[in-house]
Amino acid sequence: MKKSKLIFVLVSLILSSCSVVVKKIAGLKNPEVETKESTIRFLNKIDYPTTNTYILGGSNDSSQIINNILKCLSQDVLLYNNIGVRYCYKSKEKCNGVKLKNAVSDVLQYYEPCKSDTITMQEVISTFEPLDLDNTTRSEPDYFLIIYWSKFYGCKKRMTEVLDLLSLKNTSIYNISIILVNTDLQADWGLEKGKRLKLKFKFLGQKSASLEFGRIPYQRQNNKCP
Repeated sequence: MKKSKLIFVLVSLILSSCSVVVKKIAGLKNPEVETKESTIRFLNKIDYPTTNTYILGGSNDSSQIINNILKCLSQDVLLYNNIGVRYCYKSKEKCNGVKLKNAVSDVLQYYEPCKSDTITMQEVISTFEPLDLDNTTRSEPDYFLIIYWSKFYGCKKRMTEVLDLLSLKNTSIYNISIILVNTDLQADWGLEKGKRLKLKFKFLGQKSASLEFGRIPYQRQNNKCP
């Protein structure tokens, strides 16, 4: 029997130049186990189109589950051109919202091809599963902007930002496809729908914090300990 254990993770944060990060991290909620249907209902409620929306692929491995959750805490921008070359921000801007807005408004003014080895677009999208098969479209944009989001981490502000980006991209000189990826816990990963994973957050200093994860809410029939 594989037991669910308490997991302690050190999260590196850039806090000094972007107060939004501090507020969002401090407001972390305990993640609830969702389903594709509940995620679609949420997007419909806020009038967000389900076209090009995804969830992360299933895994009942505890380390992969934690890794999935941590994706939405990252301040990295995943921007690729139509042949899979990743683009990185030219300046030292720390706030993710500003970097996303600039990616949509004028890619080449603010971004350039990354100079160091980085994760490929194929590696990133290989973990995605369509949220709504009926509304997943194929297009040939100039750039792909991949955005992670979750209901437990800064959801209201994040989705407001994304809705603004959808409007902004209509005025962009480039054809940019925004790919929205939900990182909430999913029942398809062998987890119990509606249960929550407890999080304990603590600042350790100006630029770091600890994040402790409680027991992962596995489904009992999978011989996992609750």
